[in-house]
Amino acid sequence: MVHLQSAVAGPAQQIISGMFYEGRLYEDALRALEDRFGKKEDIVQENMKAIFRSPSPSSNQDLQGLERFHSAVHSAVTVLQNLEYDGDLHSTENLRRVIEKLPQDMKYAWSEHAVEMEPRRASLTEFDQWLAKQPRSLGGGGAVRPSRWPRALRASLRVWGTALSAFAFADWLWNELDMADDGTVAQIDILIGIDHLYQIILWKQVEMNMDEILQLMDEEAGPWLDQQLPPLHVVLGDSVARVSGLGSRREEDATINLARGGATWSSLNDDLLEVVADWRRDAEEAGRRLGSAIVWMTGNDIYSRLTGLPSASDKTLLRMSGNATEVTDALLGIAEAVIVLGPVARLDGEILPVQWEDTAAYAAERHLKHTLPREVHFVPVGRQLTKKLWKRAHCVSDCRQWYELDQIHINPEGFRKMAAAEGLPSWIRFRDGA
Repeated sequence: MVHLQSAVAGPAQQIISGMFYEGRLYEDALRALEDRFGKKEDIVQENMKAIFRSPSPSSNQDLQGLERFHSAVHSAVTVLQNLEYDGDLHSTENLRRVIEKLPQDMKYAWSEHAVEMEPRRASLTEFDQWLAKQPRSLGGGGAVRPSRWPRALRASLRVWGTALSAFAFADWLWNELDMADDGTVAQIDILIGIDHLYQIILWKQVEMNMDEILQLMDEEAGPWLDQQLPPLHVVLGDSVARVSGLGSRREEDATINLARGGATWSSLNDDLLEVVADWRRDAEEAGRRLGSAIVWMTGNDIYSRLTGLPSASDKTLLRMSGNATEVTDALLGIAEAVIVLGPVARLDGEILPVQWEDTAAYAAERHLKHTLPREVHFVPVGRQLTKKLWKRAHCVSDCRQWYELDQIHINPEGFRKMAAAEGLPSWIRFRDGA
């Protein structure tokens, strides 16, 4: 019982706190813990969440990232097998979301493997076995991790090449290295000291070509250097998000807008693999890292595209929040941060005047606020386009001044109102610099 007492904390400790005085209650304490925390559904859900929230490996040479990711996958698969949750093991959606976390080259490799398996259908079990067989090391001094370096940095390294041998390392270290010492500027003799994290990250002569990729002999150096690249943020959402001009105020940042007209949380969930692939490709081509994901679904989930009327039934809201949770869960494993902007009332669908809390947009906002993963930065923005009436926020006819003629899309003045929303990160801007 003493061992059990030291092994639990928080709510678990509270549940059995009254049993510690008597050693014979050990079995009763175990049963109490199992009844409270041993539900199969909860165990399965937590193991799947561990995969979806696991950081994505940056490449097939990111040894530590691949080990962490495979550990999460293998643990979840083992649990699903032991608990006989075959449906989750063979779920196409689960497999899709897991594959999305792979680097692009490993996605291609998995696709080829899946084709070879046909007509047998792939599952998480096969994926776990396949991932375990992927090469994790190239031997010698560690994995060779290609990394694109900014042109200015590569130029500096070229100049440093002739001077680095002058650094005073311990005698034994010099004896251990097979160093070049020809004194030519066209080659690098040795690279040292990236922000005091490493003493040696590369040795032997490396031909320096300004347009080629430099290879590092340390599995951590590549991911670290990638983080020094400027970010490429992405905007996802519907037609309002597409014309919003959402981006970053920081000069070194860039933003790609992949929002689509008519998009909903459901359609984004279906297209997420393709969308993220586009984001990754653009970032690689621009020599940037993946930045933050800004998602803005303004109302297609809750307002009819045919009639414009609101539909905020419990079933509609649950379907919307379920898709939103899946999308943001997947993005959390890819993006540096996930920012979700709340829905906006559509005046042509509401009976004006109407209190903000009685609109379909508010109902959707409230659902999202309470169901999205806590790591998501949720910003309610719909109230920005309301006016005070009897000391409460209302949608009234005068609010049309912030909308385009269709009463759905927002005009520049409306975006300026949005920019003042409480909780909006200071680095985010709307169109026209708002």
